[in-house]
Amino acid sequence: MQFDLTVTISVILALVAIIVPVIGQWISAHHDTKVKQLEFENKQFTNFDLHKREILEQAISDLSKCAVNGTVSAYEKVGVSLGKALPYLDKQTYLLAIQIINSAHEDDGVDKNTILYAIEGLCSCLQTITKPDKPEQRIWYKRLFQKRKSH
Repeated sequence: MQFDLTVTISVILALVAIIVPVIGQWISAHHDTKVKQLEFENKQFTNFDLHKREILEQAISDLSKCAVNGTVSAYEKVGVSLGKALPYLDKQTYLLAIQIINSAHEDDGVDKNTILYAIEGLCSCLQTITKPDKPEQRIWYKRLFQKRKSH
């Protein structure tokens, strides 16, 4: 049995013409899925940072109002906002916040220096929350492109 070379080449080209786009589409879909997942994770990370920033800014605002006029309602607001901010504070600021919350219900109120130290600590905690300006700082960029460089 003899095979004609032109028929053989035509059949091989037809099979390649069918298989190559399917493989290319599959690779593209897999890559797109991975990028979408990383973008979603980055968005969640950014939303969490915004949430922390809002809570810390509210605590700073309430502490500032409390330093200016130490009314009972101002101390109540400080207690609530500091309570929300506790998980995001460093150890020293955490202890100051606990001290302010505990002494807010006393008759003489809270020492203004303690409030100022707490505001300073909240500001330093707020400065640690950074929004990535460069694409190299984003999570999805790091995870996607650092894997390629390591291979």
